[in-house]
Amino acid sequence: MVVIKDNKVILKNDYFHELLKNKGMTITGLSRIMGVNPSTIYRMMNQETEVSSNVIAKMMAAFGLKEADFGELFIFKSTLLKSNDDDKEVIK
Repeated sequence: MVVIKDNKVILKNDYFHELLKNKGMTITGLSRIMGVNPSTIYRMMNQETEVSSNVIAKMMAAFGLKEADFGELFIFKSTLLKSNDDDKEVIK
């Protein structure tokens, strides 16, 4: 049996930086538009925090992206286990 251990949304840093450049934004400026602390964005960039749906929606709106563009900016990643025993092989 395959068990889902973890689901993560990860920021695609290359595309993120391309968007910042094309929009003439800085991380600080983006954080102001989104109403979040710049450290939230830095933690997203470094995969140090879970990305909430609220922050995803704010970032998409700040960049003028639509729902269909989600896959351009983010990766949805699941970690699967072959069983619910943590010692079993992980499927990524």
